[in-house]
Amino acid sequence: MKKKILVISKGLFHPSLICRQAFKKALNNFTDMYEFTYENTLKGIEKLKDSDYTAAVLFFHEFTLDNSILNILKEYTNNGGGVFAVHGPMASFKTNKEYLDILGSRFTGHGKIEKITVKDANTSFTTKDELYTHEHDPNNKVLFTSSYQGKDEPVMWTRTYGKGKVACFSLGHCPKTFKIEEVRKILFNALYYISN
Repeated sequence: MKKKILVISKGLFHPSLICRQAFKKALNNFTDMYEFTYENTLKGIEKLKDSDYTAAVLFFHEFTLDNSILNILKEYTNNGGGVFAVHGPMASFKTNKEYLDILGSRFTGHGKIEKITVKDANTSFTTKDELYTHEHDPNNKVLFTSSYQGKDEPVMWTRTYGKGKVACFSLGHCPKTFKIEEVRKILFNALYYISN
């Protein structure tokens, strides 16, 4: 039986509609394992009250978060649900500590859109994208990094929140990023992590 995953994908400019379409196309590579339900408003998070959802994927950039929606997300994750945040959610709700505690990071800025080299212990790849910078919870498990001002900047990390699993991937501003095979492997591994 396929696992059900809720995808909150919202935006016309950030993320752009073209970028959201590229992201959806990348996720479509995994429909043999997962059944994706797409919502284009934050209110869609209310569907997580339905325990049939194994995990939620967040792909948006927003400024205000209603407490009722935050509480659903917190309770869902704390009770064992998985959450995968891609790019914009990490720059969202910058002063909401309870939300930032789920992701294990606080957005501090970003560089210009440029060529970025992403690496882990065994591989590296390049993409043209927007590199986010953060303050990170030291308990995060950093899987991929890039270089920013001579220092390693985490690009992909995982963590736990209560009984739930959380994965974060900070790239995803440009549609072509989701066409890179290594990025699709990152998406696959993140989905597997949060849903098992």
